[in-house]
Amino acid sequence: MAKTPAPQYRSEYLSKPNTSGVSLRAIVLGLALVVLINLWMPYSEYIVRASRMNLSHFPVAVFILFLLIRYLLTPLLSAWNPTLLLTPSEQFVIIAMGLAGGVVPGSGVLGFLFGTIATPYYFATPENRWADFFHAYFPTYLVPPNTNGAMRDFYEGALPGTPIPWSIWGAPLFWWLVFIAAIVFVSACIAVILRRQWSENERLAFPLLSPTLHIVSPEQTRDNPLQYRGLYWAGFALSSGILAWNILHFFWPIVPDIKLTLPFFYFAKGYPPIFPRFNIYVMGFAYFANLDVLFSMWFFHLLFYQIPGGLLNRIGFDMSGRGDPYGALHFSGAGWLCFGALCFFVFWGLYISRHHLKAVLLKAINPQHPIDDTRELLSYRTAVLGLLIGTGFIFIWLYQSGMAPSTIAFYIVATFVIYVGVARVVAQTGILFVQAPISAQVFTIYSLGAHALSMPTMTSLALSYALTNYIRGLFMPALIHIAKLSEWIKADHRKLLGAVFLGLVVGCLTFIFYVIPLGYERGAFNFNDIPLKSGINRIYPVILSKIVNPFDSDWQRLSFFGGGAALMGCLTFLQYRFPWWPLHPIGLTVCSTNVARSNQVSIFIIWAFKLFVLHFGGVSAYRRFQPFFIGLLTGYGLGVALSFIVDALWFSGQGHYVHRW
Repeated sequence: MAKTPAPQYRSEYLSKPNTSGVSLRAIVLGLALVVLINLWMPYSEYIVRASRMNLSHFPVAVFILFLLIRYLLTPLLSAWNPTLLLTPSEQFVIIAMGLAGGVVPGSGVLGFLFGTIATPYYFATPENRWADFFHAYFPTYLVPPNTNGAMRDFYEGALPGTPIPWSIWGAPLFWWLVFIAAIVFVSACIAVILRRQWSENERLAFPLLSPTLHIVSPEQTRDNPLQYRGLYWAGFALSSGILAWNILHFFWPIVPDIKLTLPFFYFAKGYPPIFPRFNIYVMGFAYFANLDVLFSMWFFHLLFYQIPGGLLNRIGFDMSGRGDPYGALHFSGAGWLCFGALCFFVFWGLYISRHHLKAVLLKAINPQHPIDDTRELLSYRTAVLGLLIGTGFIFIWLYQSGMAPSTIAFYIVATFVIYVGVARVVAQTGILFVQAPISAQVFTIYSLGAHALSMPTMTSLALSYALTNYIRGLFMPALIHIAKLSEWIKADHRKLLGAVFLGLVVGCLTFIFYVIPLGYERGAFNFNDIPLKSGINRIYPVILSKIVNPFDSDWQRLSFFGGGAALMGCLTFLQYRFPWWPLHPIGLTVCSTNVARSNQVSIFIIWAFKLFVLHFGGVSAYRRFQPFFIGLLTGYGLGVALSFIVDALWFSGQGHYVHRW
């Protein structure tokens, strides 16, 4: 099956000697972008109740602000003083800082952190028995206590004039931020170690970066202007026109809106539902992915989730016990099968990288080894030592939180698979919404058995959901894309990583000092946000059900896990052995996830369109249609921004979810 050609850019211009990269103004603008993201996203979700803007691996808020910088700020600076023109390298630095900063707010890591550590006291009742099972095992330095009703005031709002009890938040936030910093640094070390293998040796497509490179690339703005192409404006008009028309429906319901999400339906009774959702944002980026990858993403969902899930439900097959709060809802066996496939996928990737990994290790031991690491975000010695020391620190941190050493080993390995696996899937497929099939916590509990886990261990596993972030790999997907993006930045790449780390610090502080006072002013319960209320029905009840109904290692689930790994091995062999084999095995890794289910229709449409274009027009036709999809994304970003402005001005508190999974 035909593959999508890699995008072509004039790298000699993007990296010309007089192009500055990590300049002071680029860092300042990047920090401003991060601050705006960490104010805008929670304001949109918590106050306006409009779109959730960082659910994807390229947050739409980052994309919108990048468009403003590219098409508004850059021309204004150029018109005022040509010497102030932002170079492509500077724009890439700003994007890199935004990609990392976009992981922090709202439905990102700190939203889940607040939802996990703030809920166990406020939502505890005699009926749910959280106090009986959990409270005695919470480390006081990780969970803010309900001293003088502090958590009640956070969720319900404090009386006017009541000071914010920062003292009870100080120690928990400090130690959680230290833990997050260790994870970010370890993830950066892994990204540095894997970048050359994924980008240069295996030549992964990184489709999420393709539209950005086209927009920033100079040949699109001078020699052959992108914004003067008819297909670009056709795509722009289509997406922005749909969203603008739907805004009219906000004001006058008699105006029929254009449905982008239709009611779900079932093939038959007992089958998982089909979500006919037309996600323009997904379609725009998916066009730049390889054709066989797109095919496998929807085909495996049909073959290994829809059909077997329905058949097993019809014959009455069910797995006992409550499953994963963030895994497959309708057929948990598929989640375990896909996680087995993901594990094989990750460790096979490490196996075929063995020569590169050996060279990295030799470079870390002997700086005179010939492999060059001067263009990496970190030296290989720093990356290897940082990976070892950082992992050791994470082990000690988890042990101090109450987790047993054997449990930590399982949990860290499962987490490593999720982080690297999700990052690899996103880098190879360009699918915006990717999450792991099951969480590391559930894999650990069912593998070891709840009987074997102590109460402090189970409590620590519950607290570790603070960093689950919808099982999206936390910062790893963003960091591997930043490592790839560095190839187009003319700068000292060590400074680039420093700018990214600085942006993360500023982003975390911005979110903390905005959301905590906002909670005491308005009441966090009124935010109506899933992460901030996740403790009600997603974390503690699920863990508690495994405590009160303990079990040994679940061999039924582990059988699905082993079957998934074996099936992935067979598919990988077929792909390597037979060039004509049409099924890319990557589709099996995430086909059971809820976000995959929500976007299959969109992926199928783009696959069918690309198949038609490549079959009848070839590579040249594919490239001619690229401006259409870039315009589609640009118009969509403008439409989402306009919808938010309308919601903030006229429908605050009753906004519209224009952008979603």
